[in-house]
Amino acid sequence: DANAAAGSLLFSHYSRTRTPTAFGLALVLLALALWVTASLAGIPFLPEILVRLAQITGLSFSELLTLEGMFATALLLVPTLLFGAGLPMAIGIISRVLGQVGRDVGGVYLANTFGAICGSVLTGFVLIPVWGTQTALLIGLAANFLLAGVGLFRFGANVWQRAIGLTATALAAIVAFSQPSWPAIVFDSG
Repeated sequence: DANAAAGSLLFSHYSRTRTPTAFGLALVLLALALWVTASLAGIPFLPEILVRLAQITGLSFSELLTLEGMFATALLLVPTLLFGAGLPMAIGIISRVLGQVGRDVGGVYLANTFGAICGSVLTGFVLIPVWGTQTALLIGLAANFLLAGVGLFRFGANVWQRAIGLTATALAAIVAFSQPSWPAIVFDSG
């Protein structure tokens, strides 16, 4: 994906002046969780936004599709950039700690590929059919908050970093999991 590649490129530029840390990776995971939380809150408004876009006078069908594509790209840009930055961060951290670059990079890529395949299959064939899209997203979000919280607590340089990181993670998780269910009638109406 081009956005993930852009995230890797941005991280490579950033890593020239700073060494990747596990705490930094936890912050990336927290930023991802915050973006997904905001996105989940905005999803119920998407049908109305799309209807309003379609009602713009003088807008051709191809222009409408272009606007919708730009809207979807904007919504997905931040998480794909963060995912793109996360993989090279993990590789940099593992390589620095273990010291065997070739084998370590291969192991990180293997784990990433295996996780992506398993996550796709599990989500598409189990989570969404059994619990629905919103719950499937919340399950993934819960895993992300858990990883971010553990990373912030474990790798914070001092008590303040740990406390602020855990507080931000807990508050964001409370907001994420207190959102109302999506209105099924809106999504089922097409």
